[in-house]
Amino acid sequence: MSSAFNRLLRIAAVAGLVSMAPKPAAAELGLTLHAGGMGETPIVLIGQHARQQLVALQPTAAGPSDVTREVAWAAQPPGVVAVDSRGVVTPLADGDAVITASLAGSGAATGLQIQVRQFADSPRVHFANEVVPLLTKHGCNGGGCHGAAAGQNGFRLSLLGFEPDEDYAHLVRESRGRRLSFVLPDRSLLLAKGAGVMPHGGGARLAVGSPDYSLLRRWIAEGGQPGDPTAPTIDRIEVFPESRLMQPEDAQQLIVTAVYSDGSRRDVTATAVYEANVPEMAAVTRQGLVSVRAEPGDVAVMIRFQSQVAVFRATVPLGHVVDSLPPVRNLIDEHVFAKLKLLGLPPSPLTDEASFLRRVTIDIAGRLPTKDEVEGFLADGDPDKWDRTKSRVEDVAQLFLGQRITCAKCHHHPFDRWSQGDYHRLLAFFSQLGEKPGYSPAESRLFHQGQQAEVEHPKTKQKLTPAGLGAEPPQIPATEDPRLALVDWMTDAANPFFARAVVNRYWKHFFGRGLVDPEDDMRATNPATNPALLEALTAQFVSTGYDLKELIRLMCRSNTYRLSSEPNAVNLADRQNFSRFAPRRLPAEILADAIDTLTGVVTRYAGMPAGARAMELPDTDFSSPFLEVFGRPKGESACECERGTDANLSQGLQLLNSSDLAGKLGNGSGRANQLANAKDQPVEAKIEELYLIAYGRQPTPAETEIVIAYLDEKQHTKQAYEDLIWSLVNSKEFLFTH
Repeated sequence: MSSAFNRLLRIAAVAGLVSMAPKPAAAELGLTLHAGGMGETPIVLIGQHARQQLVALQPTAAGPSDVTREVAWAAQPPGVVAVDSRGVVTPLADGDAVITASLAGSGAATGLQIQVRQFADSPRVHFANEVVPLLTKHGCNGGGCHGAAAGQNGFRLSLLGFEPDEDYAHLVRESRGRRLSFVLPDRSLLLAKGAGVMPHGGGARLAVGSPDYSLLRRWIAEGGQPGDPTAPTIDRIEVFPESRLMQPEDAQQLIVTAVYSDGSRRDVTATAVYEANVPEMAAVTRQGLVSVRAEPGDVAVMIRFQSQVAVFRATVPLGHVVDSLPPVRNLIDEHVFAKLKLLGLPPSPLTDEASFLRRVTIDIAGRLPTKDEVEGFLADGDPDKWDRTKSRVEDVAQLFLGQRITCAKCHHHPFDRWSQGDYHRLLAFFSQLGEKPGYSPAESRLFHQGQQAEVEHPKTKQKLTPAGLGAEPPQIPATEDPRLALVDWMTDAANPFFARAVVNRYWKHFFGRGLVDPEDDMRATNPATNPALLEALTAQFVSTGYDLKELIRLMCRSNTYRLSSEPNAVNLADRQNFSRFAPRRLPAEILADAIDTLTGVVTRYAGMPAGARAMELPDTDFSSPFLEVFGRPKGESACECERGTDANLSQGLQLLNSSDLAGKLGNGSGRANQLANAKDQPVEAKIEELYLIAYGRQPTPAETEIVIAYLDEKQHTKQAYEDLIWSLVNSKEFLFTH
C-alpha cells in the first residue's frame, strides 16, 4: 500500500469516517459478513419471531462497499434459518447453522454461525419493549395522529410512546376494552383499522400477515398483557456502521441493535425509526437502507428506538483531484483542508486584500471599513498586516449550551435523550428567583429568596433539586443562589456542552454556517459536518480559559476564512465544507449604519445620543421600520431563527424608493451635496471616495469611465451624485459580505 494511500486513510480516520482498527482476515480475500453490535458469534435467536439483519461488505480501493442485496445468501444445514435477499435472517427450527454469502468474482464470505433456541416456546410479547415501538414505527403515536395532545377520534397515545404505562391503559382498558378482541384477535380494532380492513382516518398502516401485524396479533392472542415487570429496560442503541465514506448514488444497509439493562442485545433494525437530516442528500427506507444522492458532503441519519437515539453519518466525495491548497496557518486549515482532500472538493483561491478587509471589518467591528483604513491597508506592504487588522476590535455574543430542550417540558425529547426530569432539574436552578423594584421605575431586580431550590415533576410529583443536563445534582445550601452552581457547571472543563456551543456559534458568525447547523440545535442526532474540527476548536478554547478574543483570532487568521467567495468549477453547491466563503446579506443593523456612512447622514434614534449607530442599540424597543423590514429579531425567543435573512418585496421598496433613503440622499448636509459642491476636487477622486466607502476597494478603470460619462451628462449636479450613491446602495456588492 502506497504512503499516499496511507496518508489518505489517516485523514479519513481523523475525520471519523473509517476505523483504523484491523479488519478481519477475510477482508483480504473477499466479502465480510456483519451482524452489527450482536457481539461474538454464534448469534443466538430466541423464539420463532426473532429477526437478525446481516450486512455483506466488499473491500474496494475507496473503502468497504455494501453488497448486501447483491450477494447470494445460503444457510447450512437447511431448515434451521432462512435468509432473504435483503440479508434478514428468520428462524425455522431449533438448531445451529452457518450462513455464507457469495458474489460473482469475489468468492464466498467467511461463515457466520447462528443458533436458534426456544422456537416452539417463544417468550411472551412485552408491551413496552415490543408493542410500543411498533406503534411509533407506523406513526400511530405521532403528533399528527393519536399522539396529539387531545388524541384522535377519542383514542389517545403518549407522544412517540414515551409513557408506555399510559399507552397500555388507553389501549387495553378504555372504551370497555373494545379496541382488543382476545377471542378473535384479527377483529380487534387495533389490527382491523391498522391494516385498513375497517375505515381508518390514518389509512392502512400494516399489511395483514406481515411480521409487525403478526407480532401485534400474537400479543393480543396472549391476552394483551403488559409483560414481565422485571424485564430488562433499554439502555442504549447501537448502529452499524456508525459512519461510512460512500460514493455518489451508493447505498448502505444499517443494523440497529438494542442493548438492555441486563447486557442482552436484540436486533431492532426493522422496528427503529429513521430520518435523514438533509433529505436532498439521502433517503432512508423503513428497513434502514440508506441511499445517498450525487451531492457531495455529509449527511446524518437519525435512528430512534423507544427513548434512545443514535446516528449514522455518511460522507459523499465529489471525487476531484485536490492538488492545490492554500498554506495551512493553524488547526482550522488542517482540518478543513483535510476534509476537502478527502471529499475531492477543490477550494476557491484566497480572496483579494480589499474584499478581505471589508469582510473582516464587518464580521468583527460590525461596520464598513473607513476610507482611511482601506487606503492604509492596501498601501501596507507588511505581510503581517492580515493579523494586525483582525486584532483591533472584538465583538462578544451571548452563548449558552446549544441545547433545545423545550420539548422535554411536556414529554421526552423526540430527537435527543432529555426527559421531563432533565428539563425540570435545569428549571430548578431558577425556582427561587424573586423580583423587586430596581433603581429606576423602568427596571426590576432579581434576587435569591433564600429557600431550598426545587421543582415538582409534573407527572411523578417528585421533588427535583437542580442539576445540569446529564450531571449529578450538586449539594446547594438553601442560602446560596443556585445560579452560581449553574455557572460553575457550565464553565467546568468537563462540561460537554458550553464550550462546543460557543465555538459553534462563533464559527457560524464568521463562516456563515455552523459546524452544527442550526447552530443552537446541538443534539446528538444533529452531528457536526467536521467533528474533528469542532472537537479541536473546543479543546483549544477550553485550554485558553475560554478566551473569546483568542478564539476570534484563531478563526480570522486561518486561510479558510480568507478563501474567496467566487466559486470554482466544482464547489458552487458546497454548503457544508467551507471550500469557499459564503456570501451573505449584511445584517439589518450593519446595513442601516452602512447606508448612513455612504450617504453621510446619520439616523437619529429616539433616546440615544446623537451619532449612535444601529449596532449600538441596546434592545429592540427602539422603533425602526428599516430594521424591522430587514429582519432585526424581536427578541421574543432565544432561537437564532428569529433574525430574518430572506429577501422580500418590502426590502426592495425600502432601498429603491423609500422616503427615508430619499431624504438621506437629498439632505443638504449629505455626501451627494458635498461632492456636487466640491468644485476643486477631481471627479476621479470623488468616484474613488465613494467606491472606497461602499465597497472597500478602488474603482476599476471601466467603472470610472462609465461613472464619469454619466456625471458629465448630468453636468455634475447634486441629483447626479444622488443617483450614483443610490446605485451603489442597491448593488449586490454593497448589500452583501463577500
